[in-house]
Amino acid sequence: MNVDAIPAELRALPQWVCWRYKLRDGKKTKEPCQVNGKHASSTNRDTWTDFDTAYRAASIFDGIGFVFTPDDPYTGVDLDSCVKDGVISPEAQARINGLDSYSEFSVRGEGVHILVRAEQRHSSKRKSKVEAYNRGRFFAMTGNHIPGTPETIECRQVELDALLLEVFGPNGAEEKAPSLPARPVDLSDADLIDRAMRVKKTGAEFTTMWNGQIPAGKSHSEADYALCRHLAYWTAKDPQRIDRLFRQSRLMRAKWGRGDYRDRTIRRAIAACKDVYTPREPEPLPEPPPETFGAEAADGPLPEAEPEAEPSRRLLTLADILSGDCPEVKWLVERKIPEQSICMVAGDSGVGKSWIITHIGLCVAAELPVFGRFPTRRANVLICDSEQGENLVRRRIRRLFTGLALHHSIPSDLPFIVHFGAFKLDKPEHVQTTADWLRRREIGLLLADPLIDCYPPNTDENSSTSIAIYFERVRQVVAQTGCSIVFCHHARKLSAVGGNTAGERLRGSTAIKAVLDSFFFVRKLKGGVLLVEHDKCRVAEALPSFLLEITDPDESSTVLRYAGAAEESTDQTAIAAAFVTRTLSDAGGSLLRKELLSMAEGEGLKARTVDRALKEAVDGGGLAKAQDGTAVRYTLSVEVGEDDE
Repeated sequence: MNVDAIPAELRALPQWVCWRYKLRDGKKTKEPCQVNGKHASSTNRDTWTDFDTAYRAASIFDGIGFVFTPDDPYTGVDLDSCVKDGVISPEAQARINGLDSYSEFSVRGEGVHILVRAEQRHSSKRKSKVEAYNRGRFFAMTGNHIPGTPETIECRQVELDALLLEVFGPNGAEEKAPSLPARPVDLSDADLIDRAMRVKKTGAEFTTMWNGQIPAGKSHSEADYALCRHLAYWTAKDPQRIDRLFRQSRLMRAKWGRGDYRDRTIRRAIAACKDVYTPREPEPLPEPPPETFGAEAADGPLPEAEPEAEPSRRLLTLADILSGDCPEVKWLVERKIPEQSICMVAGDSGVGKSWIITHIGLCVAAELPVFGRFPTRRANVLICDSEQGENLVRRRIRRLFTGLALHHSIPSDLPFIVHFGAFKLDKPEHVQTTADWLRRREIGLLLADPLIDCYPPNTDENSSTSIAIYFERVRQVVAQTGCSIVFCHHARKLSAVGGNTAGERLRGSTAIKAVLDSFFFVRKLKGGVLLVEHDKCRVAEALPSFLLEITDPDESSTVLRYAGAAEESTDQTAIAAAFVTRTLSDAGGSLLRKELLSMAEGEGLKARTVDRALKEAVDGGGLAKAQDGTAVRYTLSVEVGEDDE
């Protein structure tokens, strides 16, 4: 007996007996026994024991067994006489595959036992060498696990129902499937998801899973099933639409590409769905307001949509991973903005975020390296700017274009469009009108400045549910158009947060960062130098932090230039030294080291760089270092003249 192979959840229950062979009517049967040798009953708990006790006594019996009760969630399926010379019959193998749960060979090795988490809804009479029971019987356990089957007991209600219906017929079934609504749910996918997110009772749970977050205590597979149950309700149990919608969720993964897993999960969700959504009679949808971007009428026929391809997803073994090449990441801006992504540049007000994203847009339109460093792929660019007036936006674009023209020969008719307004998706139907507008103009990069103006009216930016609704519409636009969208976003004031990391400084709900594929945070250092932190990248390793210089070579041009990796920069110590002098002066000439380091973090300076600057200043006589209790205090030195002595 392979004890370790028996599922731990069974071993933890006090539902064990020993058993021995006994002749009954000339046939060898298994008689349940107590450890003292007396007869045990599969319906009397007083005659059972725990696993360890039964196992220790097993040597004087022929084996041990697990007793099924109405109080536990298990059903056992016994496939008799289906193994010959160690080979499982095709019919039995199909049933093993269908239940896809813990399976082991029987004591004699001629049959198979399968355990599932499911309620038995048919009688346990024997038929076609198949028997199933979930109470009043016991399984003689061997731990002789069948390779290729799960090592755990899985939830398989739908699969068990299907098997027993096939074997025993419909007479044993206790429940009928709920009737479907009188008419199908005639709503767009975007509208349906929007409604699911807004429902007061279940909207938060749906939104959490739709955005790829697995609820506490659940496995990924359980989250898949739970989301499909929601979708079964909203789609009137339409399996094709459940599949289509699930693929749009952030729970989507390679395992969903397995037809057996996908179909089984959808079947279980449909079977568990006792009610379905029945929409009210549809009302005419109002036209989007004129100021809403993307609401214009079509200015020409749309190209015929290409058929949607089945995602190329598969399971990978360790050997596949070690021997195969990783999929190539496609970049719009190398190592910064992936194709078909949602990205963000955030930072304090006045740090230069709008200049940065405008520079990125011009470089992509002209296929020039961003900051003179990061290669781009040419694409049509749209900027939606609702923060500044037309004159200021024109001036910014002209100065940056002229700055690029100082070093490159670029035409003035770049595929670069400006929309003086926010990137609005106030209603679900705006997703389609906006996607159509972008497709007609073949926009590959959309820059939205600022994010706060893009939200629908009455959006609570600190509510994960409200944020998820907007960004789900954004994700649908990205999926339909293939473009990348970069938002410009403000940071919280340092005094309003408990920390100074990029994530802590990001204004609004933490759900914002969760939906991003790439996220940059910009800090302003001394002398016009910016520190750019690549805080998150979903498809590749994030870039090391780097320095960025914004300079004005003349009165009509502005240039953004990569100034080296922050860790390698030779002027970081000088920047830190200037920071120390300025900060100490502002504080009256004296601060504790921990106070300096806390303030330095707000300037994007690393502790080791500040410590290096402090040491050089002390060695050079510019600072005095003294012990202040258990802390270290630094004080600006004062030069003493003859008249002061």
